[in-house]
Amino acid sequence: MCAPSKSGRHRQTPFACLPLPKIPFTFALFLLLTFSPAAAQDASVLHVPADFPTIAAAIDAAPIGATIEIASGEYAESLVITRALTLRGSGETILRGTADTPVISVHNTHAVVIENLTITGGKYGVSVLRSRRVTIQNNVITANRLLGVRVQLASAYILANTVTYTQPPYGRGIHILNTGAYPESRVIGNTVSFNALAGITTNLVGTVYVADNTVTNNGQRGIAITEMSRAIVANNHVENNADTGIYVSDSSTAILCGNTVIASQFGTWEGSRRYGNGITIDYGANVELRGNTVTDSANYGISVLSSSFVTLNANTLEANSAGTIWVDDTSTTVNDATLTEECG
Repeated sequence: MCAPSKSGRHRQTPFACLPLPKIPFTFALFLLLTFSPAAAQDASVLHVPADFPTIAAAIDAAPIGATIEIASGEYAESLVITRALTLRGSGETILRGTADTPVISVHNTHAVVIENLTITGGKYGVSVLRSRRVTIQNNVITANRLLGVRVQLASAYILANTVTYTQPPYGRGIHILNTGAYPESRVIGNTVSFNALAGITTNLVGTVYVADNTVTNNGQRGIAITEMSRAIVANNHVENNADTGIYVSDSSTAILCGNTVIASQFGTWEGSRRYGNGITIDYGANVELRGNTVTDSANYGISVLSSSFVTLNANTLEANSAGTIWVDDTSTTVNDATLTEECG
């Protein structure tokens, strides 16, 4: 109750009894419209072309954390993203770039999501530079000139994309490089096929997790872990790639487990023990091989060369043309039954 004291003595007025200030109706309406949940949600979702005629215009206007939803259709644009946002297509949204620039360039930012788009016609499909927590998922990235996805001095999650037909003579599917100072990148659940050179490549990578991908019909190596990279390569299906199925080299450190490698081909290098193998470990690499299945290679199932060290357990090597395993006189292999076959 808010009755006065019967004693007449002063007592503190309860907070609930203080008079409410009068707020003009127009100001109250402004507060309601500005700070209501619906208004906040509407402000953070921008639509192309309903709200903005181009995707670039929507990116320029987007607040940090906004979502840009792009309707079905083809958009001839090259995009630059320098703030946290989500770029979301309808599943039938095509971005067509030009051969001298990335279709989508993400740099000097974090927390960017690119999803449900077809990305084609650029120098790179998606380029990520000096950025963190970038997610590239559920896209079709096809027919770009040099790379489908490039991650440099950055970290990214590359998830459930189809990356195909990067162009000859130098096209690669996914390339991660120079990421030592950045958090782990992940390449998971992608289909990477029919690229002119390698499907998935790393150079000078601190840590990368490459798992559950289908990597087929690439022109030079399915998966290549090179130049002092650190990687876990797990449960991938790697088939009919030229040169070698999985290649680890240049003092890289890797765990290869649970992969299925089928029908690796010589490509243009027939006659060398470095090529045509299901798995090649080369130039001082240190690798654990456990629980892999390697079949129908044009050369050896596994080839270990040039001062490399390999620990083996529970691999299945069958029907490889030159034999199960080749180890040159500078390299070492050790069988270790204590290694778990499971990929963690």
